[in-house]
Amino acid sequence: MTLSTLWFILIGLLFSIFLFLEGFDFGVGMSTRFLAKDDQERTAIMSTIGPHWDGNETWLVTAGGAMFASLPLWYASLFSGYYILFLLVLVGLILRGVSFEFHKHAETKAGKNMWMWTFFIGSIMPPFFLCMILLSMVQGIPMDAQGNAFPTFFNVVNLLSIVGGVAGTLLSLVHGLNFIRLRIEGPLRDRARKLNQILYPILFLGEVVFAVLVFLQTDFFTKRFGS
Repeated sequence: MTLSTLWFILIGLLFSIFLFLEGFDFGVGMSTRFLAKDDQERTAIMSTIGPHWDGNETWLVTAGGAMFASLPLWYASLFSGYYILFLLVLVGLILRGVSFEFHKHAETKAGKNMWMWTFFIGSIMPPFFLCMILLSMVQGIPMDAQGNAFPTFFNVVNLLSIVGGVAGTLLSLVHGLNFIRLRIEGPLRDRARKLNQILYPILFLGEVVFAVLVFLQTDFFTKRFGS
């Protein structure tokens, strides 16, 4: 095993830890519009991730820094080829951070509602667009001899990437609802459990459709398990 392979595994592990830990943060943010009935409940939901959300994002910074330091060509090709999608991911993360703080200081109902919607939108964008990037890479994109990536619009926006983005977003929502069930008692916990019971079969169906599309539209399985 080469040093590059070891770094590749480490970077994959760092991204996996980020998606696992930040996944429930995203799900909690999404649940504020589905689960809570008033601003008091939304604030209670948001407070469950208050001590964690910014620390969890450190794993993303660490993964990006490790990629830049160890595999700069991969870093340059990936971020230049998908700069629009990564920009949208960054916008979502910024919206989350800003709304998390400004919601506390909003003095009017309209202001609190605006920042809560901002928090909701900022929680949807990162998992959706990160999954689109991942599925686009699995499908394959045009590259030149120097390793520069030139993905077209339909390399990024297609049935597989959209289904994968929706499935990843639903997975984050279910993850967040389970976290809420661990942190909150009372009616909110009961509603989270009931909503999860509805989402589990939908998520399962979405993951099955996603797996079928990966099998039909990519060589991900055939190259690993034979033709």
